[in-house]
Amino acid sequence: MRKILAIMCCAVMLLSVLASCAKDTETPDNGSENNGSQDVADTGDTKPDMRPIEYDDKGFVKDYIPDDLDYNQREIKIVGWNGDKGEMDFETDFSSGKGIEIPKATYDRNNMVEKRLNVKLNIDYTIIGNNANREKYIASVKNNMLTEKYDIIACYSQCAANFAVDGTTVDLMQYSNIFNFDRPWWSETLAQESMVNNKLYFASGAISTTNILQTACIAVNLDMLDTLQLDDPRELVNNREWTMEAFYKMCKGVYKNANDKDPNKDSGDEFGFTTIDNIVLDGFFASNGFRYYESDDEGRLIISPDLESVGIETLITELNTKFNTNDYYISGGTGIFNSGRALMVGTTFHHLIYNMRSHIEFNYGYVPYPAAEAGQTNYTVTGFPFTMWCMTSENDNDAEGAEAIAYVMECLASESYRKVQPAVYDLIKYKNNDDPVNVKMFEIILESKIYDLGRIFINVSDWDDCAVGLFRRAVTGSLNKNWMGAIEEKKQPLQSAIDTINQQFGY
Repeated sequence: MRKILAIMCCAVMLLSVLASCAKDTETPDNGSENNGSQDVADTGDTKPDMRPIEYDDKGFVKDYIPDDLDYNQREIKIVGWNGDKGEMDFETDFSSGKGIEIPKATYDRNNMVEKRLNVKLNIDYTIIGNNANREKYIASVKNNMLTEKYDIIACYSQCAANFAVDGTTVDLMQYSNIFNFDRPWWSETLAQESMVNNKLYFASGAISTTNILQTACIAVNLDMLDTLQLDDPRELVNNREWTMEAFYKMCKGVYKNANDKDPNKDSGDEFGFTTIDNIVLDGFFASNGFRYYESDDEGRLIISPDLESVGIETLITELNTKFNTNDYYISGGTGIFNSGRALMVGTTFHHLIYNMRSHIEFNYGYVPYPAAEAGQTNYTVTGFPFTMWCMTSENDNDAEGAEAIAYVMECLASESYRKVQPAVYDLIKYKNNDDPVNVKMFEIILESKIYDLGRIFINVSDWDDCAVGLFRRAVTGSLNKNWMGAIEEKKQPLQSAIDTINQQFGY
């Protein structure tokens, strides 16, 4: 029955996949002269969210960058970062012949931006700026800015919050006539949920390869699904019925002791669900609709009431209970799923491409993290090692220069959507083939991500005081105290961090 439903679903979806989903995933001719610009006269004063959506001849959404922009070879200096694969956002050397897909796409993107705007991109990503070197990175960038000018800072996600708080970067909403945050090359939810006092200091989306790659998802062993005669969770996603209840039901009873040497649960057995690490457990928090920080009616940042709700206590209790049963093996790494001994694994697109795909000998798909209830549209999160893009305050007194930089960011995002994002999707495919349903899942997962300021602004407080770490420890049973007690203990440092952020944002 599952096969019949899948075939019917594929047949119905082929038209929509080719007509709409492919707008995000089909690889265009990177040598094409089609630059994706919108053929409309009004591109300056009309608010982006009021402009009609039109498509180019490749099926991609057009942007609103005027065709006649010419910045006379103006140099745009961008400081990036490396470490934790951050260099993937900037690397353009594809001469090695191995793993060249993303560098080649990035090269094509940069080349098209330079051509469309007549600018020269100068990108320095030599500074190590991963999680372990955040403070050194921030200090190095600021020190360099004493003697040289950076127009754009493209940094590790959490570092962007530091630059916003200390005034190094500017409010992107000053250029809302240029940025189209409601278009598929930006993460619209990031723009919506990361504003404080109607100000937005950083943005991401297709412009960041790592943002795509570090997106959390759940990979599904489709062959095991057939063997167990279970419903396809991808069909549940399409029907907005992929819930925690459905997830628990699918995992129940899958466990099999495949290791005769040990009667107890171990990594050699078969499971309903495993994870590559504890970090991807963050997906459950977001997919259930919870937030760490929220904004009040005046736009001021506050501690989310979710943290002291019955709902979060219930979720933690359920996950902790389930994870202690035989059907679940948390932080089992990639080996369990790769060898065909797990129905599902919490992972990221990066791990799926670089640590799993070449080892898998079965058909697989992927879905977002399950929602709290049916009908929900926002599901998952992106891990921390992704790039946030910011404009510096270096051009505050140069209107033309600031405009050029804003257009460069918008153009980089638009061209990334046309060139880099399709290259990433092609790498996810199993042996260069893919179930058409996965095209739709890729689109849904990227469009349904949650960006929580409680995650982005973690650097403003100590890791031990942040609720993100508390949640991970709670669901794995290592918190050593009840959730409400832990939140009460950390409420003061959480509030102090929020007060610091609000002050910088004008409160």
